[in-house]
Amino acid sequence: MEDKTILVVDDEEMILDTFQAFLELEGYCVYTANCVANAKTVLSDKVIKLVLTDLKMPGENGIEFLTYLNKNHSNIPVVMITGNPDAKATYAAYEKGIMDFLIKPISRKDITEIANRVFSDLAGGDEDIDELLRGLR
Repeated sequence: MEDKTILVVDDEEMILDTFQAFLELEGYCVYTANCVANAKTVLSDKVIKLVLTDLKMPGENGIEFLTYLNKNHSNIPVVMITGNPDAKATYAAYEKGIMDFLIKPISRKDITEIANRVFSDLAGGDEDIDELLRGLR
């Protein structure tokens, strides 16, 4: 299970708890952070294979976090989540290389399908995913 680690970053505690429960039922090891600063701490302590992050949060937002990830953890796929889709922010997120963009409310099926798809892609080989991510960023 340690090779299927996910970090969920959202300022809403209910979202963190719900996503964690859904993903753990699917066999994933899930860490949560309620802000970007806490997410950076988790990233420094744990090996994370997928990040699911909210777009709009107090303090640093999802785009700023994505910039940090690109500089410091460029091999980690990122899925952006938002309850308030904004065309400009969505475009910026895709330009910075997110794997997908999910709009709240997100069902258990949606969140598990995206995680399963990313980990299926990762199982194809780290070189393939690194090349794909370089092409997106």
